[in-house]
Amino acid sequence: MISKYLCTVVSLVCFAVVCGHLDGGSQSAPLPTPPRGYSTWNYFPYKAISEEACYKMADALVAKGLVASGFSVFVVDEPCFVGRDPQTGELIENVTTWPNGLKAFAAHLAKNGMELGIYTDAGPLTCQQCPGSFGHEKQDMETFMKWGATYVKIDRCFGVDNNEMRMDLPQTFAKYRAAASDAVQISAILAATDNCWEWCNGTCQHCRTTGDIRNSFDSMAGHVNAQSSIPYISYFAGPGYFNDLDMLVIGVNGTGPYAGGLTVEESKSHLALWSILKSPLLISADVTALNTQLVQLLTNHGARSVHQDALAVQARRVQQAQTSVDPSVTFDGCTVSGMDIATDPGQMWKVVDTVDKIHPDSIAQELRTVQIQSTLNGRCLATATCDSQSSRVTTCACEYSATDINPQCRNASCASSSRMWQIPSTRATASSVQVLSSASGMCLEGMLGPQRSFVATNPCAANKSNVKQLWFISDDGHGTIAAYDHDNISSSVSVLGASTRLTQCLTAFNGSNLPSTCDVFVGPLVGSQHAVAVFNHATTVAITALNLTSILPFDAGTRIQVKEVFTGEILGDFVDSMSVTTSSHGTSFMIMSQA
Repeated sequence: MISKYLCTVVSLVCFAVVCGHLDGGSQSAPLPTPPRGYSTWNYFPYKAISEEACYKMADALVAKGLVASGFSVFVVDEPCFVGRDPQTGELIENVTTWPNGLKAFAAHLAKNGMELGIYTDAGPLTCQQCPGSFGHEKQDMETFMKWGATYVKIDRCFGVDNNEMRMDLPQTFAKYRAAASDAVQISAILAATDNCWEWCNGTCQHCRTTGDIRNSFDSMAGHVNAQSSIPYISYFAGPGYFNDLDMLVIGVNGTGPYAGGLTVEESKSHLALWSILKSPLLISADVTALNTQLVQLLTNHGARSVHQDALAVQARRVQQAQTSVDPSVTFDGCTVSGMDIATDPGQMWKVVDTVDKIHPDSIAQELRTVQIQSTLNGRCLATATCDSQSSRVTTCACEYSATDINPQCRNASCASSSRMWQIPSTRATASSVQVLSSASGMCLEGMLGPQRSFVATNPCAANKSNVKQLWFISDDGHGTIAAYDHDNISSSVSVLGASTRLTQCLTAFNGSNLPSTCDVFVGPLVGSQHAVAVFNHATTVAITALNLTSILPFDAGTRIQVKEVFTGEILGDFVDSMSVTTSSHGTSFMIMSQA
C-alpha cells in the first residue's frame, strides 16, 4: 500500500457563489480570504473514520466556539468509497461506516453553520486504494455537489506517474472547474513540484506548496522555510488564491509521523505563521480533547484579524534565520586588560552550580559540578562526544533538545554529562585551575593552531604541567574564563602572579558576528497597518534588532506604535528601530502602525 505520508496533495474547495466555467465563461469568483475549517486526516488513522466520530467532532467544533470563530468547513478525509455502481458508474458509499450517508451529514453541518468537504483522488485509486476520480471527474463532482459538499480535496497518490495525468495539469483541473455549476466556486491545492501557484489563480483558490506536515516543531518550521524559499511566492497570493502550508497540527496527539506534538509556545508560532502567511487553517486534532488553552489560542481574535484581513496579502520574509550556525568554541585573544572583565560578549560566561547533578566523585575530590553558560547566546559549554576519548568542545542548549541547531548536541544518552564540568569547590580568587569534563574526566584545553584556534578535552596533565589546561575563572555574575599567557607562566604556578597576563579567552562564536536565529515576516493590513512576525528557530531566547524604516514603508523619524497580536497589549511607540526579545521556538507577533 502506498502510504499517504509520501503522497503529494491536491484539493478542490467549492464555495457557493455565482461564477462561470473555464473555457466557456468567466473564471471562478475570487475567494476573499483564506478558508478556516477542520480535517479528519491527522486524528483518524487511515480508514478508522466513521459517521459517528464525525458527528461527534462537528458538534465539538460548535460547542467549543470554533465554528463561531470561522472554522466552518469540515473535510472528511477520506470516506473511502467501496466501489462504483455497475450501471451508472456513481460512487457507492460505505454503509458500514456511513449508514446515513454523507448527504445527511452535510445537512447536519449546514444546520450548525458549517459546510461539507469530501476527499477524492485524481488517479484511479486514492491513497488508501479506494476508488479515485480518474475518468469520472465530471460525474464525481456532480455527485459530491448532490450530497451537499462545498469542498473537495483531490489527492494524487495514484496519479503522479500517469502520463495522461502529467501531460497538462491546468487542463486536468479545468475538468473539475467545468463540472461545477455556476453557483459553485472551486478551489484547488496541488503539489509543490507542479508550481501551481504560477497558474492556479482562476482555476483554483489555494494549492499546497510543501510536503505533508508532521507533528513536530522541525516539520512546522521546515514548511515555513520551504515555502518562503520559493522565489516571488508571496506575489502570487491574494484575494482569489492562497498558498497552502498544509493542516495545523496544534493539539494533535497521534501515532507514527503524528506522534509527539508541539508545546504551547510552538503552537502559538504555528498559528502566527500560518495566519500572517495567509495559509488555509484546517484544525486536524481531536477537538473533543482540546484543552481550554489551545481553544483560546485557535479562537484568538487578534490572530483571526490578521488571517482574515480584507487585503488578504501574504507576508514576505524580509530576514532569514541562519539556523545552520557554527556552534564551536574558539580560543581567541582576550578583550581584557589584566584582571578586568571581558568586554566582548562572546567571552563572557556564567558558572552555574548544578547541585542536583553532582558528579559521584565531586565530594571526595572537593569539586563543584557546574554548567558554563555563554552570556552571548545562553548556550552551555559541552563536549562533542560522550566517551573517554579526546573531544572537541562546542556549545549546546543547556537542557537537552532533540532539535538543537548543533547536531552534535542531539545524543540523548549523555545529554546531561556532556554539559557538566568539574571545578574546585574552593580556590583562591585568582587561582590557576583545571576544568574537567563530567562525561570523560578529561581537562579543558585551549588549542592554538596556525589558522584557527579551538578548544578540546584532553587527558589531564599531572601537577598542572600543561599550561594550556590552566584557567582563570571569574564567576561573579557574567565573567571571563581565560587562559594564562603561555610565554610568561611557569609550569608550576598555582596562583596568578603579578607578572602573568590573561591573553587567550574561551570564546563563543564571534561576539560581533553572532548569526540571527530569527526569521522576520512583514505583511500589509487594512488601514496602513502591518503585521510583523519574528520567528525564533533556536532553543534559546533570541534578541532581534529591527530596523523599522527598512522593513516598513514609513519615513525615517516616523513614530510607530507596536501592538502585540495575541494579547492586544500596546508595547509602545518606537522611532526607526526597536529590539525584540523572542522566546525559544516562539514568535513575537505584532501589528505596527503610524502613531
